[in-house]
Amino acid sequence: MMQVFKCDHCHHFTQDAEEMRIHEAKCSFNPTNKKCWSCKHVFEDGYPISGSMRGCEKKLDVRKGEEVGGCVGWEADA
Repeated sequence: MMQVFKCDHCHHFTQDAEEMRIHEAKCSFNPTNKKCWSCKHVFEDGYPISGSMRGCEKKLDVRKGEEVGGCVGWEADA
């Protein structure tokens, strides 16, 4: 049996504890980063052919929200 580390916010896992610390610090699902996937205003706006695409109920830039984080319109997904 081997020890693995799983992200507290998504399904990512690894055998390296330091790699997991780095991942969790930037994880899109970590609410402290205030990125789209952890916001209550995000919705799925994709189509079967084009795949997954996010949208924002507040009409904010989801590309910037995911890349940079710290969105001013971010609210916790209750």
